Amino acid sequence: MNLLETIMTRVSDFGTPEPVREQLVKELIQYPCKEVTGVLAKTAVVDISPRVRRTAVRALKEINPEEALAIFIRNLNHQNPKIIVNVIHALEDVGYINRNRAIQALSQLRNNLNYKVRVIATRAVQRLAGVRQTGPRNKPRLEIVTPAPAFL
Repeated sequence: MNLLETIMTRVSDFGTPEPVREQLVKELIQYPCKEVTGVLAKTAVVDISPRVRRTAVRALKEINPEEALAIFIRNLNHQNPKIIVNVIHALEDVGYINRNRAIQALSQLRNNLNYKVRVIATRAVQRLAGVRQTGPRNKPRLEIVTPAPAFL
């Protein structure tokens, strides 16, 4: 087994301590190939550690952001709601690459049977669209977030 195969195996092994898995994910950036992209995509949505998942998303963005976007959009149809929620968070992070495509994919989750998936997808769409909720908790108000004007 070569070094790359060893790293990919250890990243996928939840018996490997979290800080080690996180560091190994960072190491995978040095090997931008299809196999690494697959391991990072899987890690970004199924790893038990949120830190490792976020690191994998960042690594995917660095290696191939367009492919990362496509992978996450394809995985929105997963059967497990927990996986879908992780995919939504990952997609929100890479959605800037093609906001319209990401928003369209996330909008399709509004009919998902799982309440948590619907809520998180709606919030992700709002953030990607530049909309945020303000106001009292029981009476949310939507407003468009616009950058402040530049002063000369």
